[in-house]
Amino acid sequence: MGLRQYELALAKCSESIELNSSNWRTWNNRAAAYLGKGMVEAALRDVQTGLQLSPQSGTLKKTQQILLERKRVREEQLRKATRS
Repeated sequence: MGLRQYELALAKCSESIELNSSNWRTWNNRAAAYLGKGMVEAALRDVQTGLQLSPQSGTLKKTQQILLERKRVREEQLRKATRS
């Protein structure tokens, strides 16, 4: 898949999850596609599902850190915007 084809990536990952929902890597990949679309909450839900399947995954933990930081930055930007 090419860069920034998030809709296609989401569709393919969702298909893969329907076939085998126990693969934590697919949950992580779909989380990355959601992140690319700016859908941080959906991405966090997928990472949480992946961590339930593989609690020790360093990849999932790293993705979770990235997502939580993005969420924090977004919330901070919203707070600043509402003050203006």
